[in-house]
Amino acid sequence: MTKEDDIVAQPSTTGHRVAPGVSRGRLTAAAVLGLGFVALTLAVTSSAHAFAVDATVHHWLMAHRTPTLTTVALAVTATGASGLVVPAVFVLALLAGRGPGLRRLLPAVLATGVLLLGIGVRLEVSRLVARERPPSGDWAGFAHGYAFPSGHTTTSALTAGVLIWVASGRLTGGVRTAVVAVLAVWAVSVGVTRAYLGVHWPTDVLGGWLLALAWLLLATALLAGGRAGRLHDTADREVAS
Repeated sequence: MTKEDDIVAQPSTTGHRVAPGVSRGRLTAAAVLGLGFVALTLAVTSSAHAFAVDATVHHWLMAHRTPTLTTVALAVTATGASGLVVPAVFVLALLAGRGPGLRRLLPAVLATGVLLLGIGVRLEVSRLVARERPPSGDWAGFAHGYAFPSGHTTTSALTAGVLIWVASGRLTGGVRTAVVAVLAVWAVSVGVTRAYLGVHWPTDVLGGWLLALAWLLLATALLAGGRAGRLHDTADREVAS
């Protein structure tokens, strides 16, 4: 654990204590990524230069499609559907839990809740931005809804992050490294397929990654703070007694 992840329980300049366990490093990173997402959102909705870059990359990807790559891309992109990954996260988190009954169930519900809330945030942003997708004649796969940020990209990145969070409490060493690498490669691959299949602009994919990372950092920082705060309060009561 780094210094930035240490439990913070000290007076602030306003006289109130900072919530114990809240990772300042994670919160700072979440804020930076959030600002980056806002800047990208403004760019894709108002900048001709951003659209020109999107169009250039989009046409390059279309020109380099092959039947084999398209078949692979369709298979990979299907694994990022929310109807598949949400129950998968719940089951995997449940299997990774410790103890009987609620001690095993609650962490699985919590992990699934983080994923579902992140998906909900993405949907609301998508409705607010209401960006159109590339022309349907360019699509090599099925898609619906607005373009920005990419739903499959955001969902797969959120899923990978939540599963890495779950796995970090159970796995160590090379096994954990391998699991993290596989999940990261999978999430990136799903995002790339969305642009390759022509159903999203490249910046839709980038926006999905930024939003997912910002949400994961924020959620895990606050959850870590809440858990550490409960431990801190318990310790105080024990000392007082």
